[in-house]
Amino acid sequence: MPHNARRHSIGMLALFLLCAVFTPARAQAQTDEQLIRAIDSTFNVAFAARDTVKIASFYATEAVGMYPNTPIARGARAIGHTYAEFSGMPGVKLVGTPVSVVISKGGDLATVTGTYRSSFNSASGPVADSGSYLDVFRKVNGQWRIVNEIVTSQAPMATMAVYDTVGTMAMAGGSAIQWGDLKVPGFPAGAKIAAIHGDPASTGDYVVRLQFPDGYRFPVHWHPKAEHLTVLSGTFLLGMGGTVNTATEKSYQPGDFLYLPARKPHSGGAKGVTVVQLHGTGPFAINLGTP
Repeated sequence: MPHNARRHSIGMLALFLLCAVFTPARAQAQTDEQLIRAIDSTFNVAFAARDTVKIASFYATEAVGMYPNTPIARGARAIGHTYAEFSGMPGVKLVGTPVSVVISKGGDLATVTGTYRSSFNSASGPVADSGSYLDVFRKVNGQWRIVNEIVTSQAPMATMAVYDTVGTMAMAGGSAIQWGDLKVPGFPAGAKIAAIHGDPASTGDYVVRLQFPDGYRFPVHWHPKAEHLTVLSGTFLLGMGGTVNTATEKSYQPGDFLYLPARKPHSGGAKGVTVVQLHGTGPFAINLGTP
């Protein structure tokens, strides 16, 4: 065989071997990308169904999640609990869209970057948010699982004035308070709400007042975050638990203080025109029923 022909044949053989090696690798990478994108789509469906058990199954046992205005979640169970709290917000919607999927050369790690949009209803109106996320996937027993998740919101950072001891003093005169109807699905009409300080729909510190007419009754409900309540006037009735039981309700008079833990269902009402003041860290939300 002529020398040039032999060299050409060797070159073709080398090219064939390279193709034999890299073609399956590329095909596997494409398959893995499709699998990971399918997980993202299934996640959206699971969240819409409030299936937090399914959501937790997407994460490795030792996964770590970092989310806006929330402590670091360590472990799949903690991450599932974080999403359970968020899915409890009234009218909540969350949709994530992967932008890029990069598979490692070893084929056992993948990085996903994407964007999300969310919205929910608060006592003072609808709240919308958007941002980006970064997921790191690892193959665990042949299945892709998220081991690290970082979510970044595009919402402006909450003002620091609330926590600034040298900030500007704020005052709200009684005649300047603007009352509006408290509109919560399942709650009778007649109650009113006024924002005294901060924005209860945002993530910062807030103070609101609630006014109930004589004889008002509110159904079993719960709040995603803890609240501090002070009775300003009238008689405030409160019973803890997932069912209404007027026999176990306690009455509270002006000056009385109550601490209501997050996610603890309660119900009650008012005797006489009653005003209570709530303060806590937003967003403030009222969810009908039990968690």
